[in-house]
Amino acid sequence: MNGRLVYILEFPFSCDRIERQLKRKFPEGKREPGEYLRSASFTFNDYRNCSDLKVIYRSDALGKFSKYINSRFYLF
Repeated sequence: MNGRLVYILEFPFSCDRIERQLKRKFPEGKREPGEYLRSASFTFNDYRNCSDLKVIYRSDALGKFSKYINSRFYLF
């Protein structure tokens, strides 16, 4: 938010949407060295129910930016 780090989340590639994108890009589960899925796209709705979702960092300033953050995500 405005150039400030206000949160870091961690979730595994095995969350449904990301896993589908990886399987589409690498159908045989293999990739060449240096080949990555740089175009993966996802939103909070895609991983909010992932059991392995972890909050790694939350800034005390997060509340200042609540109007810019999806309400479901902010309340999470």
